[in-house]
Amino acid sequence: MRGTNAAGFIHLPPRWLPPVSPRLLRGIGLTSLIFSSLMLSSAPSVAQIQSSAQGDGSDKPLNPFAYDCPVLLKPLLNEILKDVPSYINRSIQRQRQVGDPWHYLIGLSQPDYRPADLADFSDRHPEFELEPLLNSPGLYQVFLTSRQRTYETAKIIDFQEFHWLLFQPDDRYQWQLRAIISQDQQGNLRNSQGEPIAEGIQQRLEACWSVGSQN
Repeated sequence: MRGTNAAGFIHLPPRWLPPVSPRLLRGIGLTSLIFSSLMLSSAPSVAQIQSSAQGDGSDKPLNPFAYDCPVLLKPLLNEILKDVPSYINRSIQRQRQVGDPWHYLIGLSQPDYRPADLADFSDRHPEFELEPLLNSPGLYQVFLTSRQRTYETAKIIDFQEFHWLLFQPDDRYQWQLRAIISQDQQGNLRNSQGEPIAEGIQQRLEACWSVGSQN
């Protein structure tokens, strides 16, 4: 079971804010361990992403391994996370409202796959409506730390957030992001399913399945 170690990044340029130790959520451990590397934003290989096949796409592929990305979740995330910051930043710009400060994702940590106690969290936080997922087959927990930057008036603010992601494959062997809960440096929790981080991850996953649907 996942512990509640303090989170942090290393190998950051000196001008960035140093890692902080946010208030930890008791019994949940939404924060991640200190990671040995930081994957910076990189342009996704859009030229390699082909358009979806014609039709409604309801037919299950005869060969689930025909997809362009790995079928198993760990190899899949290891492959696509280098592209995810670019997807997230495009989503941030799409959702940005006039007058909002400029904001973008600097990078994501390596994933941490040690699970937390989902049932306990669901009991103590019914507002997140996670109970339907408790007995879902194939549900997989992943923890990520994000490093972000906001430009305010004459000031640059760097900060970290911690994300608990719940993935599950559908009947076409495609991994879907079923839920994501984020924690800021002050320890506040929120459902971030509709935010750019969730949209960016799901869009990068869909790019895998779009290519694979043509095989």
